[in-house]
Amino acid sequence: MRLIVLGLCLVSGPALADAAGAIMPQPPLSEYVAAFPRVAGDGAASAAVNARLALLDEGAAELSECDLTRQVKVMLDSADFISLYGNEGGYCKGAAHPFFAEYGLTFDRASGAEVDWKTLLPEALLQTKAETYDESYPFASAALTTAYLASIDPATAAGECREVYDMGLSFDFWLLAGAGVAMIPSNLPYAATVCAEVGYIPLETLESMGTDARLLTAIKTGTAE
Repeated sequence: MRLIVLGLCLVSGPALADAAGAIMPQPPLSEYVAAFPRVAGDGAASAAVNARLALLDEGAAELSECDLTRQVKVMLDSADFISLYGNEGGYCKGAAHPFFAEYGLTFDRASGAEVDWKTLLPEALLQTKAETYDESYPFASAALTTAYLASIDPATAAGECREVYDMGLSFDFWLLAGAGVAMIPSNLPYAATVCAEVGYIPLETLESMGTDARLLTAIKTGTAE
């Protein structure tokens, strides 16, 4: 496993002086478990990002007896946002079955907080909830499911997983430099995890829906691993 140092995002102006700095790779936690990177800087934003990433690494270290593997990637590094991707899995002795998870982490560089997707995604994608959707999942709309099914393999979308998709999906997101917003179902039971393919909402669709300008700029100008 490896992490690559990406080009330094130059942030100018006193208002952004304390924004999270350059992405810095970290040594792996073990042979098969990658560590999340950290960001440079002594300000509150850098501290917030690094605290969140350190917490995830501490959680992985606690599973040292569970045959854990983890990969991480920098999916977008821009002046305004940092977006990371992780996938991890393993088996803990005595558990009913192995575990696997794919997820994204997207930080606002100015504040160091994880982004609120409700404020960044276009409203049109968050509307039209059907009766089958669980209100405890915030990103579970018919429009999001339609966008997701349009982006994955048609054979998967119309095949054995269709019944799972029709139950109502909630999604996790991260940013893809030059491409759009990645999305993956986040509320599937273990037996249906095979249906959790990664899809994405393309830049052109986001632009046509009036997506937050900062997000669009980040996708267009950001770099990736």
